[in-house]
Amino acid sequence: MQRVWRSWLADDPFVLSAQAQANYRHLYWDSFGFGMLSGSTISFVAIYAVRVGASALQVSFLSSGPAVMSLVWSLPAGRWLGERQLGPATFQSGLWARLGYLALAVMPWLVSRALMPWMLLLLLLFVAVPNTFWAVGFNALFADTVAPEHRGFVVGRRSVVLGVSQVLVSLVCGAVLSRLAFPLGYQVVFALGAFGGGLSIYHLGCVRALDAVPVRVGSAQQLTIGGEVRSGAAVGVAVALRLLTRARKTPLIRLALLRGSFGPFIGAYFLFYTVQFITVPLIPIYAVQTLQLPDSVVSIGSALFFVGMGVSAAFLFRLSSRWGHRLVLVGSGLLYLCYPLLNAVARGPLMFYAAALVGGGVWGILNAALLNRLMERVPEDDRPAHMALHHFALHLGILCGSTMAPLLAGALGVRQALFAGAALRVVAGIVFLIFG
Repeated sequence: MQRVWRSWLADDPFVLSAQAQANYRHLYWDSFGFGMLSGSTISFVAIYAVRVGASALQVSFLSSGPAVMSLVWSLPAGRWLGERQLGPATFQSGLWARLGYLALAVMPWLVSRALMPWMLLLLLLFVAVPNTFWAVGFNALFADTVAPEHRGFVVGRRSVVLGVSQVLVSLVCGAVLSRLAFPLGYQVVFALGAFGGGLSIYHLGCVRALDAVPVRVGSAQQLTIGGEVRSGAAVGVAVALRLLTRARKTPLIRLALLRGSFGPFIGAYFLFYTVQFITVPLIPIYAVQTLQLPDSVVSIGSALFFVGMGVSAAFLFRLSSRWGHRLVLVGSGLLYLCYPLLNAVARGPLMFYAAALVGGGVWGILNAALLNRLMERVPEDDRPAHMALHHFALHLGILCGSTMAPLLAGALGVRQALFAGAALRVVAGIVFLIFG
């Protein structure tokens, strides 16, 4: 098995230098390690928060708090990284973030259960700062170390590795949580995530810049998006749209760009992100408190979500070629109502599984469609400023949606709030049809 894995990593359909081959292998291992982190810590931290008594407001803060930190620190991160050697600076910031994830594993020994929800939030706010530096640095490093003609292939292979890692680790976490007492099971899960994060950052630190001229700011043709921004996924900036950009001395936030057609377009994206995050904090609360699902069921649901993402992504090129990026975005945006809707009608594990599988399938297409359509509308000669506005809309949408979630749940109840969230996703899809 190890021989097959090494052969697959080395089997690139290009004539590559030895350094490029080594870089690509390290990038694949980086993706595998991040999949371990995503399938364990990022997928289960919100569930853990609910099990230690976190309210809807506190769970929403797990999403909105790191989003605010990313919003505040993303531009300073670009400037800081622009003044330093990119590889070591990215490695150092990622290392600090991984140490924060490791702290999750020991927190139950140090913090009382009553204080745990707020201590979780404080820790994740800390992690969000180096994560922001790491995410910005990673994309600039990726642009400098992967040739433009190779990016589609490398990103595709990283996506495969990420998906396999997420599914396997999610199932392992379910087995661990079903066999170990609380909170020891979660400590093992968080330790596994920290190990995966360490594996990721180690291999990222082994990547070396090529002798070729670095890609100009904003000119990269391939961007990467992380997995579904689900409950707890906002722990890491990498689950959001990553900008392949470096700092520039000119201001990136130019509000004058909103006066033209790009203003309503980015407004539609902001509405979608806001509506999406209205239900993100509510689903783990609904699964634990209303459906009373055990951790083994939650882990299978998480694995099915990742499976749905991987399967549907295989059809993306065919759909985009036939219908175009805009119609694919509109259609998948409208269909994304199924994730909160199927969860809301669930009364047990089977419908919960169906919601995860179908929701993951829709997100696998929608996640890429958001990027593809954005790239169609962003002028290549002014990409950083336009992408910075998108970055602002993304994190402002996370903040607004997460803030509205507990208010809606308090007024209607969690199940009814999920129904309302599904209806609002239809509205967001219609807005995409008009302005997208």
